[in-house]
Amino acid sequence: QAYGKFIFTFVETSGLQFDEGVASLAIAEYWSSFTLSRFAVFILSFWVPDYALIFTCSSVLLASSVGLILARSNATGFWVLNCIFAASKSPLSPLFAGWLGHYVEMSSFAFVFAACGGSTGAVVLQWVTGYLFETYSP
Repeated sequence: QAYGKFIFTFVETSGLQFDEGVASLAIAEYWSSFTLSRFAVFILSFWVPDYALIFTCSSVLLASSVGLILARSNATGFWVLNCIFAASKSPLSPLFAGWLGHYVEMSSFAFVFAACGGSTGAVVLQWVTGYLFETYSP
């Protein structure tokens, strides 16, 4: 979720140079795609196996991540890839939780422990991302 929190800063200070209004639209596009994709994959998961959805979302996420890096100064590329990135990232957490619950026998304590570990990692990742933005951004 670190990317979603730093979009505004990125599009204002990167080669894109969006103003505040357009940067706000970029955030709205990201979170709209995130939400719609999670709902769409919920519906799709009734017919498509979870491992296929995990593989597809992970592959598209990797491709869109590389695309965002390569198109960091291209406004059209950013708009398209921002939407694809959010749509492929959003369903991974619930898909993995469902896969884990289906194929691995876990106690509720172990699941809570894993969730707390993931949350701690997310906090650390956001701190590191903020530090990198402060230290190395123009």
